[in-house]
Amino acid sequence: MTRVNRLRLAAVTMVPIGVLACALCTYADTHWVNPAGSNEPPYTTYATGAHNIQDAIDAASGGDTVRVAAGSYDLDTTVIVWDSLAFIGAGMDSTFFFWNGPEGLIMVHTYGYTYITGFDLNGNDVEYVRGVNLYSAKQPVEIAKCRIHDCEWELSAYWSILDMHDCEVTSEHFGVRLSPYQLKSIHHNTFYGWAKAIYCWSECEIFNNVFHVLYDYSAVSLVDNPDEMLVHNNLFLECGESIFVRNSDQAYICNNTIIGTTNEQFGPMDAAFNDPGQAISIINNIFLDCEGAITMAGAEQSPAICHFHYNCIWPPRDPLFVIYDLVDIDSSGVIFADPMLSSDSNFYLQAGSPCINSGDPTILDVDGSRSDMGMHGGPGGITYFYPEEAPARPDTLIGQPSGDTVELAWSPSSESDLAEYRLYRDTYSGFTPHAGNLLAAVNPEDTTYVDSIEGLEWDLYYVLTVINTAGLESSPSNEVAVLGTGILEEEEPTDPLPRTPYIVGNYPNPFNASTIIEYYIPDVGARPTLVQLVIYDAMGRKASALVNRKLYPGKHRVSWDGRTDSGDVVASGVYFARLNVWGYEFKSSVKLVMQK
Repeated sequence: MTRVNRLRLAAVTMVPIGVLACALCTYADTHWVNPAGSNEPPYTTYATGAHNIQDAIDAASGGDTVRVAAGSYDLDTTVIVWDSLAFIGAGMDSTFFFWNGPEGLIMVHTYGYTYITGFDLNGNDVEYVRGVNLYSAKQPVEIAKCRIHDCEWELSAYWSILDMHDCEVTSEHFGVRLSPYQLKSIHHNTFYGWAKAIYCWSECEIFNNVFHVLYDYSAVSLVDNPDEMLVHNNLFLECGESIFVRNSDQAYICNNTIIGTTNEQFGPMDAAFNDPGQAISIINNIFLDCEGAITMAGAEQSPAICHFHYNCIWPPRDPLFVIYDLVDIDSSGVIFADPMLSSDSNFYLQAGSPCINSGDPTILDVDGSRSDMGMHGGPGGITYFYPEEAPARPDTLIGQPSGDTVELAWSPSSESDLAEYRLYRDTYSGFTPHAGNLLAAVNPEDTTYVDSIEGLEWDLYYVLTVINTAGLESSPSNEVAVLGTGILEEEEPTDPLPRTPYIVGNYPNPFNASTIIEYYIPDVGARPTLVQLVIYDAMGRKASALVNRKLYPGKHRVSWDGRTDSGDVVASGVYFARLNVWGYEFKSSVKLVMQK
């Protein structure tokens, strides 16, 4: 069985371990934690609930449930969860644990299936504190729908079987640490923060997660393990680096969407091998707007191997790889094209995307067709209708009078489903394009047009749009004005017209957990140029500096999770995004509404 086929088999057959365990479990008695209760053992009703969390746990037997009422709990000793319990809070927005002690919030030491859900675990930035610490858990521990943050380690698992899903994790130090031995399944979580999200040296499957980790290096590190380590169907959004692999002979990186990584030194992905013959498989991924080249460091004795198949790279990178020592790059099916992701936070492939049915032909989508590239493709993906969207607004239109003609030019649009460009001309500024002022339809291969203005003495104004094969038309470009004297009108740089950088908008809006802000940098001036995008509150105070780096022209996206630069969640209300390019802060702004 080839590596690719092993990946396909693993992705299809590996069921989240907690799902199997939970199906076999029933819970007998329920014991309550309720600070307003009468504190009567064995605490089997809400009214008689224990005041101390550990008292309710110690009153339970294997197979029981311990429920913790809504409220805030200050902890100075670790909560120890013993064998085969369901430990259930009222929800991550209702039951809050605040840590004031020296070690960690929850310790799990069990030889039976254990289920933990419904808590907000706040480590209070205490040194060495762990949000959840699993030690020698021989049966599955399932952690679901918890929010874990402000810890030295949000979660550590030693010699333990783990199924973690539907959690929110904000890491400022080490995030989730997964030790050797026993299977770890990490899926359907959202990771934020300023540190490694996952550091794993264990057999693992990491899938269907969202990573938005503002860290110089990798969001996910897979190190020093000979067993299968699968990372598939994840979204990496504006991370420093997506994935780092070291000394793993069975690392499979498949069907991920990686957008806007910022580590120029190591690129969007980094792998290092000490032993000869080690290999990594990187298949069906989308790399969009990533800084730097993919870095590979091989063994000195004989080459390591990188299977780099059927990936989409946009924009093209030269070089695509930086190689140290001996690494054989085995590549096929790689495309350099705009993946045409949808403009909402789902990042679906649009109907005309070149990534549809372009993945490895030995890997199938869930509907049985050839796999798509990106986070929704492959056997771990989903079925959905490919959305139809209008093309992106064209890059800067420029014009140059020359005698009785005006020479017009523009940057080519990157979508692969273009039908034509349309040039419109009228005699007043701010006109609306329509059939009556259509000047010309231009083939998608062309990016220039010469307009004859012989005998015309009045002012002329031009805009450009793009039409795709579905008949959808983009919004118009910036406006180019030619005065009746034949002089091209130059717009003042202080006037934030569409030819200048601008914020397109944000979605969703209003938002709760996070919102995507889309902004545009025209193809003028230095390339790349320093771009800053800052969030302010309604009083004009800075809340968060989301972007502060050099970018190339084009459309960009950045996610805001509703937190300040120091990691605090902002209050509900109205906020404003402002864009600073070329050292100039543009007056236009976009209003963002935070609703909790």
